[in-house]
Amino acid sequence: MHNKNKKIMFDLIIKKPLICIFILLMLLAGMSVFMSGCRNEGGKTLKIGVLMPLTGPDAMESEKTLDWAMGKVNSGGGIGGSPVELVYRDTNNQDINLQAQEFINDPDINIVIGPYRSADVFLVAPLFIENRKILISPTATAGEITRGFAGQGYFWRTVQSDVAQIRCILAELASRNVKKFSLVYVDTSYGQTFYQWAGFFATELGMELTNMVSYDETSDLDAVMDVALSGDPEYIVTAAYADAAVKFKCILDSRKTSARLFFTDGAETPFVLSELGTQAEGIELMTPAADPDSGFEKAFEEEIGYMPFDTAAAHYDAFLLAVCTLARQKSIKSLNPFRHRESLADSLRIVSSGTDKELNWDQINEAVGMIFDKKIPHIAGASGHIEFDKKNGVDPIQTFYSLNRVETRGDVFDFWTIRRFSSDETANVGLLQEQTSAVFTQAGKQALALQQDTALVTTEERKDLWAVIVCTSTGWKNYRHQADALAMYNLLKKNGVSDDRIIFLTEDDMPWLKENPLKGNVHHKVKGPNLRKSAEIDYTGSAVNINNLKNILLGITDANTPVVLDSNKNSNVFLYMVDHGAVGKMPFFNGEPLLSENLASIVSEMNEKEKYRQMFIMVEACFGESIGQNINSPGALFFTGASKSEASFGAVYDSKIKQWLADDFTANVINSISADPEISIKDLYMQAYSSVVGSHVQLVNYKNFGNVDAPVSDFIMP
Repeated sequence: MHNKNKKIMFDLIIKKPLICIFILLMLLAGMSVFMSGCRNEGGKTLKIGVLMPLTGPDAMESEKTLDWAMGKVNSGGGIGGSPVELVYRDTNNQDINLQAQEFINDPDINIVIGPYRSADVFLVAPLFIENRKILISPTATAGEITRGFAGQGYFWRTVQSDVAQIRCILAELASRNVKKFSLVYVDTSYGQTFYQWAGFFATELGMELTNMVSYDETSDLDAVMDVALSGDPEYIVTAAYADAAVKFKCILDSRKTSARLFFTDGAETPFVLSELGTQAEGIELMTPAADPDSGFEKAFEEEIGYMPFDTAAAHYDAFLLAVCTLARQKSIKSLNPFRHRESLADSLRIVSSGTDKELNWDQINEAVGMIFDKKIPHIAGASGHIEFDKKNGVDPIQTFYSLNRVETRGDVFDFWTIRRFSSDETANVGLLQEQTSAVFTQAGKQALALQQDTALVTTEERKDLWAVIVCTSTGWKNYRHQADALAMYNLLKKNGVSDDRIIFLTEDDMPWLKENPLKGNVHHKVKGPNLRKSAEIDYTGSAVNINNLKNILLGITDANTPVVLDSNKNSNVFLYMVDHGAVGKMPFFNGEPLLSENLASIVSEMNEKEKYRQMFIMVEACFGESIGQNINSPGALFFTGASKSEASFGAVYDSKIKQWLADDFTANVINSISADPEISIKDLYMQAYSSVVGSHVQLVNYKNFGNVDAPVSDFIMP
């Protein structure tokens, strides 16, 4: 050893004993951790919460599936020597907020399986996200959950959204040559998915949706069925939970009709069979189920003594994800306790995208072992391969569905599988692809073909621009409508339109509502600017009504309408309206709704009185096409985000205030115009058509409008 090195060692040992002792202790601690990690010896019990209905009509025997899965893990040594314990909370008639808070407050519980209902996800998921704890639901399937929690990392589910389910149901009915159906849906976030997407897929499949009717706990279900049966549908697709499903079956059986019920997955519970008895014979439904090639159902039957309900596979996979995530967390800690901890969200994302050895659902202990060996297996779950949307998380990319029918086979009266298939089999129905070479669905191609030869309408030279913005809704749940209106106002202002050329009608209650935690604020984007701050609004509250709107558009001043359009034959007029919408009408909170024929009449009178050169009407509303379908005046164009049989969708969810901030159609249109104010009307339509999800964007009366290659700037710039 060189003399200099000898001196350094001497100084450390003799002169600086504290440093030497510290280094020695660190080495001993590291060896201890290393040996502990290598041996995977026992440890503290790892707890997983369960937030599901264990009793009542919605109970699906969750405990049997999860306890069976827990037993498999613990019999194999647990997670790195730590046993797993499931902590159950029964959500039947209990305050789920208090139960969720109990899990949030427990430092030993970082992953929870549940909840059952989609509405409960919106209640408790923001709490889990805020506290960076994971929620994995095997049953909450509302489509808006994806839009609400995409990319946040702390809410996941082991079944696709009900967008896939309604697509599969209607594809099944189409295969039976069904031409007409109606929809009954529970007025919750679960039922809303079927309401929002039934019209879209009906359009794609060439089917007629005769009626859509909602119900809640206060509804007269006989009256609901009356509406559903009007129009002579062949089937009534019924998105209902078990208790209402029983009542609807009894009501329909009492009617003289050939229409048949087709239930969604919410009706598959033991409660339906026990309540209806033999009257349940013949009930059909669609439900997420196990991969038929996985062997899961046979193994369950051998262990428990009977076939599992279809949701058992998704329950098992939720537990499987939880265990692998906890294994990842513990393996990192055991190998290097001083390393920066990986978030739970990142751990789950990693274990759900493994590329190492392929394992089956029943090789859960081998999966845990591989994770401790710094490998990530590619796991085939009970419900299919555990792979998720790489961009958004939340949803698996595949779900197996089971077409079930209640039958007696031998001495067994139960839901029996008629056909089992992957959601991939119907994935081409209504699939809107990214626009690369003007790729659209068949309906979109037809719509584009219709506008190739628009009639040339001779117009005067444009000399000025007027704009009218109207939001007709009120109340906290309609936040996005007032935000849309303010965002459109903001777009006009940014493009140089002055307030004296914009007439703005809105209830304007949103900034001041007690539910709004940010008083005086309205946002169109999460953490975006306050759009209300600098807005000049002309008519608010009860002044937002049809009579005033008519006077404003026709330029009629009186005590109620001092500010009106002062337009003429050289003026371009932009009219933007937003609300929920209904077939053939747009509701106003104050007074009568605006009917399709009323709007057409107003536009016709404006044309006769030379109140516009060209008029561009943009409507954000469900069934938007039906609101403008009667417009046929020269120079008037009606642009909307949904056909006459479709809903429109919220697009931006703020989990902090638990509210939607924007609608998909309006947000996409504003983004396109902001990126290129000189975009042509036709190109704006094409971009919106390809990017708006779940509805078919429509142009109405384009043949009487004129050149659809004209720039949108003619209507948003002075």
